[in-house]
Amino acid sequence: MSKIHITLVGGQPAPVYYGIKAIQPEKVVFIYSNESKKSAEQIAKLIKSEFSIQSEMRLFSPTDVNDIKNKCMKCFSHYRNDEVSINISSGTKAWTFFFVSEFSKMAHASFIYVDQNNNVFDYTTGNTTTFDFNIETLFCLYGNPLVNYVKLETYSQKDFDAIITIEKIRRYDYDIFNTLVGELNKHSDKIISEDLKTLSSLKWDKANKTFYFDINKKGSRSKFQLSSPKIRELLFNSGWFEVKTALMLSEWDKCKQLYLNCIFKDKNKSRKNEIDIIVDTGIKPLFVECKTQIFSPTDIDKFKNAVQVYGGKGSKAFIITETPLTDIAKEKCNDSGITTYCIKNGKKELVETLNQIINTIEK
Repeated sequence: MSKIHITLVGGQPAPVYYGIKAIQPEKVVFIYSNESKKSAEQIAKLIKSEFSIQSEMRLFSPTDVNDIKNKCMKCFSHYRNDEVSINISSGTKAWTFFFVSEFSKMAHASFIYVDQNNNVFDYTTGNTTTFDFNIETLFCLYGNPLVNYVKLETYSQKDFDAIITIEKIRRYDYDIFNTLVGELNKHSDKIISEDLKTLSSLKWDKANKTFYFDINKKGSRSKFQLSSPKIRELLFNSGWFEVKTALMLSEWDKCKQLYLNCIFKDKNKSRKNEIDIIVDTGIKPLFVECKTQIFSPTDIDKFKNAVQVYGGKGSKAFIITETPLTDIAKEKCNDSGITTYCIKNGKKELVETLNQIINTIEK
């Protein structure tokens, strides 16, 4: 009697893979459609490499009842004398119906379901087990391995101190700060930008990795100096806000690892999308978008789509802003199932919000 695992493959590959990992069968039978073929092949390749588990592929129609029933009966006839486990987490409802109906006749058949919190339920025995989550494996399952990112440990205390100074300069005069930084950021070869209206300036000293601000605010002139190993990354494109957010997230007890500036590339190695921060919670990934403020509703749609594509249905989407969202942006986020938080609300509320969303199940 062989230990056979039959798994139904739909749009979510993660529960299929983790079901196999939990069962550790001698052989896996993939039930797939034309739409889920690529996913089934990806998982088959992965389990052969990781666990040396062989597999068999069986193509099913997702909707043709006669096709499903006939092929299910053939599958039953072939494996009726084996010890069979069936993963019904994925695939179509029609597949689930016929496989449960047919294989429930077997005394040595079991049915499992893998949820979004890493639990494997055995409906036959009533037992529940938990598997170890691996975020890098998850990205591979969805065909988007994460290889380009920055870890928080690469930033130094000087970088963190520089963030405090950047915030101080911004508070001194937001408009002048934005004008000077924006102009210098547009042209990578420039070393100085000027605001002719206020006679203020910003100078870059490449040799010493130092920025010099000279801000004239209503006749009162103030000078600021910014210097750190990663100062350009912090000053431009609100990089300072992303790192500040990452520091706050790193203190959360469910944060196992942080990935910043996560770049996903296509098969030609071209940039496909970028996520500000991804948090490995040990259960599922938390995708974080850092914005001083949301100005375009399309940013919300783009972010939500990226979370689904790269992390799957069980992943969480979280937007953190420096200032409170507008009512329109807040409503748009609510409609998209994205949790939002304003950094001005403090760390206590942040932790409460994080703990609340991480255990919820996506419908």
